[in-house]
Amino acid sequence: MPRHRALTAAQTPGLAPGLAREGLTGGYIYHDGQMLSPERLCLSMIRSAVAGGSVAVNYARADAFARDETGLHAVTVRDMRSRRKTTLRAKPL
Repeated sequence: MPRHRALTAAQTPGLAPGLAREGLTGGYIYHDGQMLSPERLCLSMIRSAVAGGSVAVNYARADAFARDETGLHAVTVRDMRSRRKTTLRAKPL
């Protein structure tokens, strides 16, 4: 297993392109994590997001993304069961 390593502020956005660069001082890469039940972590994150006001969907596909100079701000989603499309908007991500 590779050792963890530090990244400079210039290296970090290449691995996390959506990361805000303002105030960024660097990052780290770790390889020593072990997850025995990743599906439980996923469900826990979804539940936490919904509790915080987010909307979670299943059987949906992202068809298009809208960006501007501030970042991602909308996504067009298709419900794969009903075939209906809708556009979801948010503050820039």
